[in-house]
Amino acid sequence: MEKFVDFSQSKVQVPVKNRFEFFNEKDSDLNNDSGRHALSKQISRDEFVTCTMDDKLVYMFDELRFIRNEQLNNNLLINKFQSDMNQICEQVKQVIDVTNTHSNFMKTLAYKSIDIEARSRRNNLIFREFIENTGENCSNMI
Repeated sequence: MEKFVDFSQSKVQVPVKNRFEFFNEKDSDLNNDSGRHALSKQISRDEFVTCTMDDKLVYMFDELRFIRNEQLNNNLLINKFQSDMNQICEQVKQVIDVTNTHSNFMKTLAYKSIDIEARSRRNNLIFREFIENTGENCSNMI
């Protein structure tokens, strides 16, 4: 025999059931392809108004459970996103470090190349104001 709560002002009798049993059930059918709970159906506002109190409560609890599961799923996705972002940031830092190392290495090579070129020219002698002739002997001219 069901117990009823009498709301004397509204004259509505609602069976007293443990509505929270819906929350404690395993949500195996919550994550189906449609994204909605199997018991939860889309109803219009007019249909909701004309429903019985039990149907309204069941619908609201199903919606609450769906919202709670969506929130949990979103929290999981946010946590995964944050861990992925942290991993990507770490990889970007590694790439920046390698790039900076290579840039410094390239500068060092450029300076060494300039130094070697300058040292190789050090022993070259330049003579000015001599008239050049074809077939001349440079040693005799000096």
